[in-house]
Amino acid sequence: IVLLFMTERQADDGYEANAHLLYGTKGIGKAQVLLDGKVIDAKWQKKTRTDHLVLVDANTNKEISLNRGRIWFEILPVGSKVTFVPAQ
Repeated sequence: IVLLFMTERQADDGYEANAHLLYGTKGIGKAQVLLDGKVIDAKWQKKTRTDHLVLVDANTNKEISLNRGRIWFEILPVGSKVTFVPAQ
């Protein structure tokens, strides 16, 4: 699981209740990677709309390699609080 913290704003595109949201998906931001039973504080980086997203360990500045298989990406507004509950 990869949590990406990105700027969020309303699209203001005329839909009822201004329901559509836009996220800042280019640049650099905070991330958390849940990998092999650990939470890794990370940074995401994406230079342009068509570039691949890169995840870098915030402590070592090394790119994070994800395990093969399905990966869940969750985008959260900057400043969101995330709480992890240990498994029983």
